[in-house]
Amino acid sequence: MVVRIVFWGTSFIGSCGAWIPGRNDSLLGVAVLASFIFLIDYGEQHRLRDYLLHLFFFTMALFTKETAVVAVVVFGSYIILLAKEKFSSPQLRLLAAGWAIAGVMWFALRLLAVSSSLSTATNAWTDALLAMTQYAGKMIFPFNLSVMPTIKNTGLGWGIAAIFLILAVLWLGKDRRRGYLYFGGLWIVLFLLPPMLFGYNGIYYEHRCYVPLIGLFFIFPEAQYVIQGRPALKKIVMAGGLLVLAIFAAISFRQCDYFSGRMAFWKNAVKTSPNFFFSHVGLAHAYIDARNYDYAHDHILQAYVIAHGIPMVHGIYGVLFQERQEWAKAREAFGTAVKLDPHNDEAWKDLGAIHIEMKNYREAITCLCKALAINPEDADTYRNLGLLYSKTGEHEKALSAYRKAVEISTGKYSLRLPVFKSI
Repeated sequence: MVVRIVFWGTSFIGSCGAWIPGRNDSLLGVAVLASFIFLIDYGEQHRLRDYLLHLFFFTMALFTKETAVVAVVVFGSYIILLAKEKFSSPQLRLLAAGWAIAGVMWFALRLLAVSSSLSTATNAWTDALLAMTQYAGKMIFPFNLSVMPTIKNTGLGWGIAAIFLILAVLWLGKDRRRGYLYFGGLWIVLFLLPPMLFGYNGIYYEHRCYVPLIGLFFIFPEAQYVIQGRPALKKIVMAGGLLVLAIFAAISFRQCDYFSGRMAFWKNAVKTSPNFFFSHVGLAHAYIDARNYDYAHDHILQAYVIAHGIPMVHGIYGVLFQERQEWAKAREAFGTAVKLDPHNDEAWKDLGAIHIEMKNYREAITCLCKALAINPEDADTYRNLGLLYSKTGEHEKALSAYRKAVEISTGKYSLRLPVFKSI
């Protein structure tokens, strides 16, 4: 009962339903749980249909999010700890073959789609441990939530309380079904490993708790014997559970408000993660789009104080000056950004745009050429480069740049060809 309340209360955390980037975890949860259920059915009924459905949903989980890779280890742990006698050797070989085929197919298609290998940029192990503690707290006590959670701006109190609660349940259930306790713990840890080790720029999004949360279904029920034969205590637990559900639901619905719009999102980011420069950059960008330049400048200054060596901070300064048409200041800001990160093609294009506004066409051409050296598949930049060459009277180079734009975009700009025919 308690674990159901925890799950249904926290499953409506705003980022899992109201925020599109967070919905991938709720979809992953559906796919992984369905695959696991059919794995159980396959072990009990030995039906081909269950085997195929298990592999189908496992494959869907892989294509939903890369975190599903660890599901193979989770499924293997289930067989070893809880269902070893239910699967014959041929069935185990069939499962291993199915997992391997699904994994190879997913990896091959992924390479074709993104043309890169899996991320290897890991976080420090100390950050991973702190993230584990904070994730544990948010799974059981959904307080201190943020749209932009970082380790520095998230307390450890609720996480430590959650770990003690889980340890207490493990102790209470030590004489019960230990396999379920171990498996529940492995489920939580394994599905938390990817977000712990590969946090996005130090941001540990809360929607990543969704799938690990399912592990509590295997841990908490093992402590239910404490209330067995005690009707009064059972009533108290039931009433307390309903109260907790109401509190969690209220928190979840309140959290949804922070995803209702861009301004609400970034205001919450600044409120809950005030020491994170990216929160201030995001809110400054929102204020710039709303033409509230004074507020934007205030938050850019705060971002600058926190992380003045980050190119993004100088880039948002350049955007502000660009909107104000203060071209010299914008050029200086974007110039600093490219000095800090000379491999950022977007920064070079921004600097080139300022040079265009200042009629410095030669400098603009240099900037766009450097951007294309970094990203040679950018058709828009080739088109703009062609326009610049036409401004400087270099018609052959203009035609060459435009043809390259057409080649990359497969006809996207073909309707504009007459412009260049007149050169």
